[in-house]
Order: sequence, then C-alpha cells, then structure tokens
Amino acid sequence: MDFRISGRIESADGDSSALGECRVELFFEQQVSPELPRSAFGLRDEGSSSSNGSDQKTKGGRVSTRTDEAGNFTISLPTDQLFDNAAMLQFVVSGPAGQMIGRTSRTLGELKDVLVIAVSANNLTPIPLVVPESLKKSETRRITGRVIDRDGKSVPVNSQVMLLARKAEGGAGGGEVAMPVLVAKTDAAGYFFGEVA
Repeated sequence: MDFRISGRIESADGDSSALGECRVELFFEQQVSPELPRSAFGLRDEGSSSSNGSDQKTKGGRVSTRTDEAGNFTISLPTDQLFDNAAMLQFVVSGPAGQMIGRTSRTLGELKDVLVIAVSANNLTPIPLVVPESLKKSETRRITGRVIDRDGKSVPVNSQVMLLARKAEGGAGGGEVAMPVLVAKTDAAGYFFGEVA
C-alpha cells in the first residue's frame, strides 16, 4: 500500500486554462534500513566495523505524476521506505514542454490537507499548430513489374530489384548519374511493386 498525497496546482497569474498535463515531481530523502552484521548470518566480521547503530543512512528518492485538466494530481510515496514526519519533501512542477513553473517544500507532517502549489502559467498557453492551406501532394507513380531469367522463368522469391533513373536535362534524359528511385523485392511469381516520386 502507498501513502497518497493529493493536491492541485494553481496559477499565481489567475489563468487556469492550461494547467493540464503538467508534471509534478516529488524528491525526498528516505532512511535506509541498517545493514545486519555479518555475524547474523554465521559469518565472521572482518576488519574494523564501526556500526554502532547511531549512523543513520539516507538515500534520495523521486516519484512523479501528471496533472489532470483542472490541475489536480495524486502522487504516491512507497510505504516500504522509512520516513518520519520531519522528512522534507521537495515538489517541483514542470509544464508540458519541460520548463519549471513552480516549486515548494513541505514536511511529511504538514501534508494533512490537499497540497496547493502556486505556479507561474505565463508560458503555458498552447502553441496553435496551423495547417497550411495549400499542401503540395507529391506526384507518385505506381510501378509494377516482373523479373524473369534468360530462360523466361521466374527468379527466386525475395530477389532484390533496383530501379535507377536520372533527371532529364531539357527533355533529353542525359547528363546526371543514375540514382536509385525504387528498391523492391520479388514475390513468388517474380512480380515487384512500388511507388516512385
């Protein structure tokens, strides 16, 4: 079972239209359970061991979630980790494009109510994507062909076919080096298919 923290982000600017899909990250320090001495496993302790129980070890942890369209979020802390009520939790909020828009710190004991994080929503307005009205469609031609050997029989399946072409200069069809415009493989009957721009 997890310890759940519910909260919401609110715009300090009053604009709450673009608070969805923001990332809320929670950074924390967690206590590491002490290591058992080697003697607990029937092994001999080697070297100097200064484990007197007063050395409390911690390690950093991170969990994250996304906000809904209204800016609400729920984030879960794993309960198998050791925390105390004085543990400091750092909340960092990033916009959909990754820019940091807010941060706050709380102790675990302060999180009894819904957490509200103030964010700056200045740069959160969505960028409208405009579709050009006149899109040029590339003219393609469907090419179908069959490859046969000198005896008129089909070539083996998956034989590679390469169609070469060069740009025409003044309609004469010469000048440049031929470039591949279609690469295909034959089917069981020796046919190949493809589109050429």
